Amino acid sequence: MSAPFRQKWAILLGVTDYQHVQPLKHCVDDVVALRKALLEHLEFEGNHVLEFGVGLKHAPDFATFWHEAGGFVKSGSIREDDLLLFYFTGHGIQEKGKDYLLPRDASPNNLKQTGLAVEDVIDQLKQTKCKNIVMFLDACREAITGKKGVLSIGAESKTLVERAGIITFFSCDPEQISFEIEDLKHSSFTYCVLEAIQKSECSTAGELSDYLLSKVPVLNQRFKKPPQRPYAVIIPDDKRNLPILHSNARRLDVLRNYDATIDQLSILFEDESLSPAHFTLAVEVVSLAKESPLQGDAARKLQWILMLCEGKLSPRAFEAVLASQEKRAQHDGVALKNLDPIQ
Repeated sequence: MSAPFRQKWAILLGVTDYQHVQPLKHCVDDVVALRKALLEHLEFEGNHVLEFGVGLKHAPDFATFWHEAGGFVKSGSIREDDLLLFYFTGHGIQEKGKDYLLPRDASPNNLKQTGLAVEDVIDQLKQTKCKNIVMFLDACREAITGKKGVLSIGAESKTLVERAGIITFFSCDPEQISFEIEDLKHSSFTYCVLEAIQKSECSTAGELSDYLLSKVPVLNQRFKKPPQRPYAVIIPDDKRNLPILHSNARRLDVLRNYDATIDQLSILFEDESLSPAHFTLAVEVVSLAKESPLQGDAARKLQWILMLCEGKLSPRAFEAVLASQEKRAQHDGVALKNLDPIQ
């Protein structure tokens, strides 16, 4: 079984103790936890992760960032078929239509000279020629001046990443704030990203986008924070299937579970609990799932099959839901055999 990427790389920047704007509390905690998750759950190598933050290997300052990140991307080690992640957690601000990420020494009075223009960050990442670049921008923290009217990043960044073909996850809409949650010692956005990784909740970019959209608002509500709606830019649409959170170890576990599922289906068939037609269909669905993620009706069938083999759905109930789906598919003019996995 081959991995989807030759190598994995990451640049992580978290800023807390700002010199000229309101400080934050947990951005370094976010970086430390994310680095740990990448190494322990997604099989990143330690020397492939470049981290910036107070108390970390590199200071989160303007000059330090450009020096170290420049050497990282220009080393020639990152290839076009690798995975490259860029993650920022801290203040972000818009000025005259341009979006900036703020390093520790950034001055809101001179953003052009002291801020990290999102456009420049993208240009730096693109120099690697890597085809699989993913950005996480948790960059709309508490209003920098204490005024609600401060413009957060979003509009220009969205246009830039669309043009560059970079998958990008934004922590919130431009008119919203990305909140830190004191009880969790993380921002709500990053906390949900960490959960998705640690609990193996997602594999593809599309799955992560759906997960964050469903989880972040609920988490904010739970901790009595104002609404926060994350969103993702994934263009073209087929990049939704890019397995950015893929783990070889996790994939092996999944394959073993699918093999065990087929064994259980064989037992049910031999016991005459399943008809030949339904047994054949179930094995076909599981076999397709072993190759790549399923979608639509096929994904629903797989869920029912797993419930059947776990004893959560009786053979009679399983055949009933399949019959119901077949009737609905015929009504919609959809062939029941259309079980193609995502390409």
